Amino acid sequence: MASLAPDEVDDQRNISGNVYVLMFRHDLNQQQFGDRVGIKQNNLSGRLLGQIRWTIRDLRRLEAEFGLTMKEAVAHPKDNWPGALEPVWTRPSYGEANRHVNTRQLNSNTWQLSGCAA
Repeated sequence: MASLAPDEVDDQRNISGNVYVLMFRHDLNQQQFGDRVGIKQNNLSGRLLGQIRWTIRDLRRLEAEFGLTMKEAVAHPKDNWPGALEPVWTRPSYGEANRHVNTRQLNSNTWQLSGCAA
């Protein structure tokens, strides 16, 4: 990703974190989630990994499909779903099936999803 100001990097990470929670809560893999918001799976993966920036258009799609406002999208996931995310500083186990993995990597941070009942 091209150089971003620190607050922009935080916004991008927060959007990814919120998308991971939405995927978990709705039991969607990347392909299914991408189909619902009109983003190809490979592009969604790039956004989640911080290789492609989230756009205003993406945020509008998130709001239309899942009701996640732009303000909520850039907020830290803990602010939107208290208790849903716990930071852990270990890498996920890559041997587990993608949609059933409870640990998701966000750039250098890893988040443990827990208690995200729909």
